[in-house]
Amino acid sequence: MFDPIIVGIHTDLSPVKRRRGKAVPIDAKPSPAELVLKFLSQCTFDVDGGMIPFGEFRKRFKAWSPAELSDYQINRALPPRHASGAGNGNKTFIVNASWTSDAPSTPLAVHKGRIQKVAPCKTS
Repeated sequence: MFDPIIVGIHTDLSPVKRRRGKAVPIDAKPSPAELVLKFLSQCTFDVDGGMIPFGEFRKRFKAWSPAELSDYQINRALPPRHASGAGNGNKTFIVNASWTSDAPSTPLAVHKGRIQKVAPCKTS
């Protein structure tokens, strides 16, 4: 008998992919990170300095996604470039993302839960 992980097929002959070192059938439900990344790439623009209110992001994501994810799962699945953090009025925002393609051009980062502007690199 052959090892199904090495040849890339599951024991029931369905195709598999590797996730965290384990063979997972391709038709398995996507992880929260995969869903959030797909939503970000399809429904938002990657714009330096853009900010999306987390409540609005969550509402649109839940309307778009068939999966039931909690706010915690959505927040943990965000990539570092689009982290969430507290801004003015202690509201939570997703940084460096926008619903439109035009926004401020100063990149933002989240440090200790607060949104901060990223200083440009100095070249000599």
